[in-house]
Amino acid sequence: MAAGNTQDGRQRAHCARVLSLIAGLDGELEHLDLDTIDGEFYWRCGRIDLLDRIHELYATRPPRPFGEPGDAPGDIFRFFRHGMRCAQDFIHLQMEVAELFPDRVWRRLEHGKRVPMRPPQVFNMHSQQKSGEFDHSLHVRVFSAVWTGDDVERQIDAWLAERVEGSARADESASRVSFNVDFSFVEESQQAQLLWDFEFDRRGGVPYVEITTPFPLPPAGVVGRS
Repeated sequence: MAAGNTQDGRQRAHCARVLSLIAGLDGELEHLDLDTIDGEFYWRCGRIDLLDRIHELYATRPPRPFGEPGDAPGDIFRFFRHGMRCAQDFIHLQMEVAELFPDRVWRRLEHGKRVPMRPPQVFNMHSQQKSGEFDHSLHVRVFSAVWTGDDVERQIDAWLAERVEGSARADESASRVSFNVDFSFVEESQQAQLLWDFEFDRRGGVPYVEITTPFPLPPAGVVGRS
């Protein structure tokens, strides 16, 4: 009976989370893209294993009632020591929960921001031109409007750190530098025409913005500001 009650309680809690999320999204649907709605349901409701693990971790924290300090000598200092232990327990719990999620997801959950399903995808491409020369450029696909310029720059920096030795950006000390950063909106119907799509995780066709810039790349922050 106890196991059945526990299972029923989990199902009710899950239903409550779904209904709460639907109510929260309802007023914003006109302003949210499909990728963000998809990510919100996946990370906040769909990953029941992660949500259950968070509740398990929380249940292991010893209860620490936090009241007002007493009037006896030394009470105020005991109050602050108690507060520090509470803070340390909370920070440790937060670190354990953060390790359950990808960094990009936890960063948005922690700050109360919407969580898109797909991060910006970064890749480089060598395409042969009619002249016979190769066009060496960096491409970034952004699937959700909630990703900021800073988010895109972080993805570019992470991609460069893993794959490129040395600096791939233009020399900022030059007296004059020219950059060509192209932005294009790609609809679902256009994606079948893109020959390099096979390189990616195709989790269903969704529209995206593609950013293209040749190497050497602009200095850090230029793409994000654009």
